[in-house]
Amino acid sequence: MTLKKPVTERALTARLNRYLKKAGQKLCKTPPSAQQELGTWHVINMEESTIAAHGIEDLEQFAREEGVLKPFEALES
Repeated sequence: MTLKKPVTERALTARLNRYLKKAGQKLCKTPPSAQQELGTWHVINMEESTIAAHGIEDLEQFAREEGVLKPFEALES
């Protein structure tokens, strides 16, 4: 059995935002009133003031796809 190092949601969003900032983007938690349309998380293009990505429900999976969460780490539950 291998244990994964826990990473808090706050630390993971900070990592993602540092990574996305290079592309002029920012990860935001969607307000409850708009979650049905945009999902739990969305990415904003800061230069154009547009939504670059939406429908992000699994923050851990998104972070792995972007390469900011290592295989030995896991989102703290």
